[in-house]
Amino acid sequence: MKKKWNQLSEWENQYIEMPVEDMVTLLVCANFLEIEGLVKLMIRAIALEINRKRTEEEIRKTYKIEDRNLLRQLHVYLDHDATETGSSTSSSRSETPT
Repeated sequence: MKKKWNQLSEWENQYIEMPVEDMVTLLVCANFLEIEGLVKLMIRAIALEINRKRTEEEIRKTYKIEDRNLLRQLHVYLDHDATETGSSTSSSRSETPT
């Protein structure tokens, strides 16, 4: 059975206990070094942190994201992954019109 994107093992949860800025740095390094497992873990960890926020505006403010399209692309990515695993992420979000 395939693990859902938002389910982490105890070890993974302990490993990702770090500020989001460190997660992003680790993601960039792992991507550069082509460490696929670490890239996937950091993407999931960052997505989980973002998913804990309630509104698009709160996410944009917390992570200093000015480009609204970037968040929409993330929603599309997460929704596509959720479709493959049988869960959904967009139902808990309130979209802010552009």
